[in-house]
Amino acid sequence: MFLQAFLVAASTVHVAQEPRSIDQLIDALPPVGCETHFDESGKVLTSDPASVELKELVANHALTDDQWRRALRTSGAIRWSPRWVAEDPFLVRLRIPEWVGGGRLTLTPRNDGMVPAEDGSLDPQFGCGPCDPRGAMSRFWWSGHELGPLPAGTRSVMCDVRIERTSKPSARGRSGKVSTVWQGSIDLEVELAGSIDAVLPAVSGPAIDQSVRDALELVVEAIEIDYGELVPDIELKLRLDADHQSKLLETALSLEVELMRDAEVVGEKTWAIAVELSGLGHGPHPGAAAPTGYALTCEVPPIPAEASRTPEERSRWRLRVRGIGRGALAVWNAKRYWKGEISILLADALAAFEADRAKH
Repeated sequence: MFLQAFLVAASTVHVAQEPRSIDQLIDALPPVGCETHFDESGKVLTSDPASVELKELVANHALTDDQWRRALRTSGAIRWSPRWVAEDPFLVRLRIPEWVGGGRLTLTPRNDGMVPAEDGSLDPQFGCGPCDPRGAMSRFWWSGHELGPLPAGTRSVMCDVRIERTSKPSARGRSGKVSTVWQGSIDLEVELAGSIDAVLPAVSGPAIDQSVRDALELVVEAIEIDYGELVPDIELKLRLDADHQSKLLETALSLEVELMRDAEVVGEKTWAIAVELSGLGHGPHPGAAAPTGYALTCEVPPIPAEASRTPEERSRWRLRVRGIGRGALAVWNAKRYWKGEISILLADALAAFEADRAKH
């Protein structure tokens, strides 16, 4: 989401199309968040024709309840996994579509013990931002909302849906009024499974393990603690450039990172947000630049200062990175999840840190 004022700085191009029915427009909708995108220059915004036409029809209240439900499903504005691990809290993804015209989307389960989820804002100045394949605006594709636990035997979760929007303030300074764009219901069909492996197949092996390793970059920096002492601070970056995306496409990555000294676990950190490579790597729009990627950062557990002091001690330290099932189902397009294990030796990084520390 970005302020609408941001969009004024760029030119916008609308591509004309032959008239289509509402159902044809719904079938042609792009993934939510991709209704508007930049061209290769980064200066011209191109609006998806189906989204532009549907936005006008929404403003005229032309959609039936069934068409609303289909549009929200087709675009991915409301998204969930049709198979779910019984013991995990049920997740959905919500994103307010640009063709709604801004506002707030609220999903309220009717099941006891479940909580509502929402996306968007009733601030009239708040609007949907463009998809920019060149960098940061493609960053926030993953957004999961926990609705709560699913009782045994659940086959669907009936939810009430409300889309609201605030009109702009009047010329006399009066606040805008909140109105309901659409109110209805949607049934989230779901099949419960006993384990993640019954939902997504696990994959590992030399080729995919190496692909994961190639996408990970180790960064060691010096941080100052008490009395000016410098200690190593380690970060692990998952770089999602186009090459890494093609090798890991449709593979869920949920990573557990352990700091090891020989065979002892000194500290551990689970990468809490599984990475939706398939969503990020949705491919270039016509006339748009291909994704160049970005990095997600995982802070590794603290490493003792003495770990970098001697070559013998540095050689004893490594990171053990393992793929786990927890969080994998939050990767909505995943067809498999990585269950491999790799080691990242820290000796060279710690030696570089020690050389830098000696200069101070």
